[in-house]
Amino acid sequence: LLKSPIEGYKTQPIYATPDKPGYYCANSYIYNNNLINSAEYQQKNSPIIYNSGDIFLGLDLQHQVIIAQQDLLREMRNDGVYISFIVYDLLPILMPHNFPEGVEEVHKQWLTILADMDHLLCISNSVANELADWLCSQKHLSKAQPKISWFHLGADIENSIPSTGLPQQAEQILAQLMTQPSFLCVGTLEPRKGQTQTLNAFEILWEQNFEGCLVLVGKQGWKVDDLVKRIENHPEINKRFFWFDSISDEFL
Repeated sequence: LLKSPIEGYKTQPIYATPDKPGYYCANSYIYNNNLINSAEYQQKNSPIIYNSGDIFLGLDLQHQVIIAQQDLLREMRNDGVYISFIVYDLLPILMPHNFPEGVEEVHKQWLTILADMDHLLCISNSVANELADWLCSQKHLSKAQPKISWFHLGADIENSIPSTGLPQQAEQILAQLMTQPSFLCVGTLEPRKGQTQTLNAFEILWEQNFEGCLVLVGKQGWKVDDLVKRIENHPEINKRFFWFDSISDEFL
């Protein structure tokens, strides 16, 4: 938005923290990271000055910040600022058993605050439907629900700055994977990603003399200590079963 301005709008990145009331201009972040070359971003991070007709866009999932700033957000909305947030998913509510204790409640608290705002933009049609259903099921919420819409996720590979570098055994590993069909599973090791079920399935296949490799790529997440121990002590590890917990985009 800074590099490709929208006609008639000025974009001002802002930030807040859970321990201090108010939103502040993120000028030092813009200036120090050379995101845009403009003298105005050399100014200090002063509190924002908002007016009726402004648009607030909450880009990231920040439970504690929004909970701490909820009174200000409601005040801004009452003063004519159009308050909108991006909603990524409702998984902590729909699949609470797959998340650390307490995440479900804080996610509900966050969504309850968002229900008082103007516009919720979801990252898929599926999430938009789930959000609308959940809001309708919450009898304690206002009947005047926010507008709900959704958009397709995009990708800008050229500007993603992919990481490079290959491990010492890269050629040997890749040659080994090419000797038979190999199945790649990419994502943080978490209960909701299904790596345990996938490994169970491959153990059945290997018992039936199926010739194929399973490759997991992803760092250790939460609630998978037992799975990690099982992987590290697996009889097929580095034979027909591989786990790379930290590799470059180039090697992937």
